[in-house]
Amino acid sequence: MAEEKRVVEPATNILPTKRARLAEANHLRNDSHVDSLEWQAVLRITNSHGFAKSALLSNFLRYVCEKKLQGRVTEITEQQIGTHAFGRPAAYNPGDDNIVRNYARILRLRLDDFYAEEGRDEALRIVIPRGSYIPHFEQQTLPVENSRVPIASLTEIPPALPDIPAHISEDQPIGPAPLWKSGKAWTIAAVAVLLLIAAGYTGRRAWVAFHPDAYTEFWNEVLTPSRSNVVVLADSGLGVLQDITGARIGLHEYAFGDTSAIATAFAKRFPDVPFGIDRFKNLTSTADIHSLLDIAEQPQFAATRPRVRSAQEVHMDDLSDANAIIVGGPRANPWGDLYEPASDFRLEIPGEFHGSQLDARVVINKAPKAGEASRYSNGFHAEGGYVNHSILSFLPSIDGHGHVLIFRGGNMGATQATADFATDRLSMDPILKLARNADGTLRPFEVLLETRVVGASSPKAEVVLVHYR
Repeated sequence: MAEEKRVVEPATNILPTKRARLAEANHLRNDSHVDSLEWQAVLRITNSHGFAKSALLSNFLRYVCEKKLQGRVTEITEQQIGTHAFGRPAAYNPGDDNIVRNYARILRLRLDDFYAEEGRDEALRIVIPRGSYIPHFEQQTLPVENSRVPIASLTEIPPALPDIPAHISEDQPIGPAPLWKSGKAWTIAAVAVLLLIAAGYTGRRAWVAFHPDAYTEFWNEVLTPSRSNVVVLADSGLGVLQDITGARIGLHEYAFGDTSAIATAFAKRFPDVPFGIDRFKNLTSTADIHSLLDIAEQPQFAATRPRVRSAQEVHMDDLSDANAIIVGGPRANPWGDLYEPASDFRLEIPGEFHGSQLDARVVINKAPKAGEASRYSNGFHAEGGYVNHSILSFLPSIDGHGHVLIFRGGNMGATQATADFATDRLSMDPILKLARNADGTLRPFEVLLETRVVGASSPKAEVVLVHYR
């Protein structure tokens, strides 16, 4: 299994023959539903701001909704969606190309965004449940305005008063009642209590704002509004080329665009192939798509709007004074080499890929502590699957004023599992609590993870060890 080897085509590279199939997705062979309220809701969504610029998402939604409204739900399968909405060949294998699963996740998020903003007054809500592609049309419960009573208005509610006797006895002294017995006193007391509660609530919110929990602080330091932020996705084509040719280029050559060593090795190994290494440009791995989606779910992503770049589009100036998230192992993303001198770990991958060499992949522990090994090798698990190691690094940025977060895996599954781990609060909380300084900031740390890969997917990563600085 080669690192970042399974790739998907960018939308801009869809061939003309595929565009014909995309057009077919929009053709209504049975138009009995076009005047239905459900179909009109679909059209409003695909014309909304979040969908108008994404032909693939719109094709996806129109296809599944059309089939549902036509009563042809048996045609709502991953294979059929890939063929009719994404222009994949009729015989393509969804197991090798999971573009439908990736876009299904994006579609669900985009629908949630639509109903939170533009579609908040829609009577119908389209829901695509997880684990299925069949849409449901549900009546949307519209929010009730002012359903929550503001704290300030509670002071206007008169407190319960003590019972007032029907008559005044002659033996009862005449004059003002004691203050504690007067209704005014009860009102003053109630107001005071409510003001104290409000002050405590406001104070608590202020305390939380200035003292966020460890997981929130972690992402605050990864994506900081006062700094430039960039997410660098792997150059998947570069990883594939190095796997199949055995050639290697370092960060220095890569930064200057010098891929001549790979071009020469490719031409030598495949002399009869009528194309060169340019065919491998602009490829995006499914691991990167998953990782980016995980990162984008963090609130800080929307607040800072980081630049998202492929490794081949990045220059040294982009990283010199920026916070960065580096996704991908050493073959597919050489920019991670910038930070290796500060790392306690090095991921070593063998030469030319021959399947059995998976066993040779190893993580070098450059600074082993008591009880730790100096090498952590990958290998096949006795119960099935392949045990792979990956590294999650939270290190200082190049200029020392920010941070870099690095996901390094020996293959696509391990890289994705590392990103999943970093974006999961329950997984990260125990590590972050120990990394937290007295002032609430976080010190650098690195986590060595172990994942048992089955096929091209990985279950949740497990912690092998953690290094703090």
